[in-house]
Amino acid sequence: MGNVGLVQTRGLPRRRHDAMTSGSKTLKFPSDLQELKQTAGLLRFYNMEHSGFVLLLFSSAYLYKQAFAIPGSSLLNILAGALFGPWLGLALCSVLTTVGASMCLMPYNLVCVQTGVVLSDVSSLDDVLSWGVLLKLLLIACTALLPSTIIRRYKHKTHTQHKDR
Repeated sequence: MGNVGLVQTRGLPRRRHDAMTSGSKTLKFPSDLQELKQTAGLLRFYNMEHSGFVLLLFSSAYLYKQAFAIPGSSLLNILAGALFGPWLGLALCSVLTTVGASMCLMPYNLVCVQTGVVLSDVSSLDDVLSWGVLLKLLLIACTALLPSTIIRRYKHKTHTQHKDR
């Protein structure tokens, strides 16, 4: 998932800001073990005084990856162990996986149910070719494509902003 800025450090005191941004300019989803170590170190440092914010940040990132079926949550499981310890990390990841998977299936279920409603009204081939049915199916298709389109545009926009710096 490339560089997705997860935390803004402008409001921190200067010393903390320098320590947090000395290694890398943005906090991003780790894609390998080296990045995972850097992210864990940065978040452990920040967790000393802002544990609630780190928990919220981690939970939001985890749910984002789960809800949109973005690969890489295994690295976040490892990060949870590094940040919160084995038992709290396990409990947190179990809950977040359950909630995230439910969020992921919700749009799919909505699309299937709505398609079933439309198709249940169809009694002949002429009904399928009506403007009303075609518009409903088009709306369902657009709704299903909306999350991936938003992610793609956001990813492109963030990638372009980081290149400009």
